[in-house]
Amino acid sequence: LWAPLLLIVEIPLIVGVVLLGSALNVFARDIRLAVPFLVQFWLFLTPVLYPLQLAPADVRPFFLANPMTGIVESFRGALVFGEAPDLGLLWPSLAGAVLVLVIGSWYFGAVERRFSDVI
Repeated sequence: LWAPLLLIVEIPLIVGVVLLGSALNVFARDIRLAVPFLVQFWLFLTPVLYPLQLAPADVRPFFLANPMTGIVESFRGALVFGEAPDLGLLWPSLAGAVLVLVIGSWYFGAVERRFSDVI
């Protein structure tokens, strides 16, 4: 039951990242070569294969700065343990998702007029 509601938080984050990345890719073609590295790096900065509680306490704030952390932890709690999402983890993720969506939309809109000249 929580999975569709958690997608409402995840989709703006992904759309923002895609808008920003695709606009950057038009002007810097090497971005496409860096995407696999950046996705793998982002995977290691997100507690996907391990719960957040296993991360050392001194590096946990870095994990919490990642907007995907709250989403992944909430999905894990909902799908594996049947628990309601922890709003303390989810609110920063929602704020980060909205911020990334706003920045990605703004940048895409600002440079969209030049796409046809470059491509």
